[in-house]
Amino acid sequence: MLLRFLIFTFVVTRLVGLNTGAYAQNGSVPASVTATITPDRGYVGDRFVYTITVEADSSMKFTGLPSGDKLGVFEIKSSSTESSVLKSGLARQVYLYEIAAYETGDFWIPAAELEVVLPDGGTVEIESDSLRVVIMTIAGRDSLADIRGLKEPIMFGRQISWLLIAIGVVLLIGIVYLLYRALRKKKIEEEPEKVVDTRPAWVIAQERLQRLRESDLVARGEFKLFYQGLTEIMRKYLEPRFGIDAVDRTTMELKKILRDARLDDDSYSLLFTMFDSADLVKFARRVPTRAELDADFQKAWLFVQNTSRVQTREVAPV
Repeated sequence: MLLRFLIFTFVVTRLVGLNTGAYAQNGSVPASVTATITPDRGYVGDRFVYTITVEADSSMKFTGLPSGDKLGVFEIKSSSTESSVLKSGLARQVYLYEIAAYETGDFWIPAAELEVVLPDGGTVEIESDSLRVVIMTIAGRDSLADIRGLKEPIMFGRQISWLLIAIGVVLLIGIVYLLYRALRKKKIEEEPEKVVDTRPAWVIAQERLQRLRESDLVARGEFKLFYQGLTEIMRKYLEPRFGIDAVDRTTMELKKILRDARLDDDSYSLLFTMFDSADLVKFARRVPTRAELDADFQKAWLFVQNTSRVQTREVAPV
């Protein structure tokens, strides 16, 4: 039954599930890794299916798959493997892990980092994006934890049986609990399903930067709005790319977080030189020159390009 469930979940995930992928830096190396999680939110103790799909030449070997009984804060309950051959001739290996968490909050599953051993003995690293999973708790502000103890029995001519009161309370708690779960489930089902963009994070970021460059914000002199859009694009790129919460962080907080990340000095300087310039425009009402604005845009573009897996050409000025 568990194997059937895992296979079914894998098929659904391939169709509509949340997934992220990455390709080897060397475009000539036919190797890729994709990580997915289904579902991407649930309750404490719920089972999630974490899938790692590797597509590579059959002569290649790779290492770095999750091992042991831990995956970050998640416990690995079981695992299985599936193999197939694609029409392109590449071999596909699918690794299915059934995991569970016993803490509440927003968690990131670390990126799947694999080292591929080429037929000639050389190696190349491939990596997927990190995945966010939300673990919720049933016991909330309106939970049954607020139910107070029983008061003294009311006398109506004769004493009411404590046993009947206890049974009534237990039944009441059960009914309230079932109603709460039913309403909770209905609310989740009625929420519109979000369309998940499964492309790599840097592809999405470059597309958003292109749209910003083609907008008329600069022509209309809306420099603050332009820089707000620029920094928002970069923050949304940082989250899946480096597995951090970046949207609500200040520039100073991001500097501290990314200083410990695997980020070279040139990329670090590109990103935060642009962020510092943007903060002056957004908060100090500084009016940038056209040359400064173009330079800041190029820094954002180059940062995405330098931290992606596929190198692209430099974009034209704003």
